[in-house]
Amino acid sequence: MVQGGNWDARLDNLAGRAGRWVEARWPVVLAAAWGGVLLLAAAAPLIRAAGLHALSARLYWLFHFICHQEPARSLWIAGHPMAICARDVGLYGGLWLGLLINFWRKVALPGWLVALCILPMALDGGSQLLGMRESTNALRLITGGLAGIPTALYLGARIGSLRSPSGISTWPAGEGTSG
Repeated sequence: MVQGGNWDARLDNLAGRAGRWVEARWPVVLAAAWGGVLLLAAAAPLIRAAGLHALSARLYWLFHFICHQEPARSLWIAGHPMAICARDVGLYGGLWLGLLINFWRKVALPGWLVALCILPMALDGGSQLLGMRESTNALRLITGGLAGIPTALYLGARIGSLRSPSGISTWPAGEGTSG
């Protein structure tokens, strides 16, 4: 018969190893989730084109919670709009790429630089919302990506440093990590 203390030690050891595994790989796990979102958004029009309308309708319905899904503001695949708009594709794609970069090297961008990178997306979307101009899908994609990458780098370096603040590179070299 196994003693209770032995099981506790084994469970503690297993939990510690699992925690260290996730802590070391969380950017990749989160990037895989963002990548999955992008793949599902791209799969919806492909599934619709394949004639599986019920499944496609479920995917579009799922994504309507995070995106307006206006066809004119979406990228099209196989004759159908993606389940998220071009700006969201850029934003989520940028977050995905930034998280992957974060896995290899933590770069703590200053907050002012992140805000500066988000500004073009805010100006593009805001001016369009106010009816001042109509944006293009290419501009939506670019400004979304420009906002997503630095946001993921900014948050990723800080989340990863909650337990161990050492080892964070700053950009530009020599500046502090406060933002």
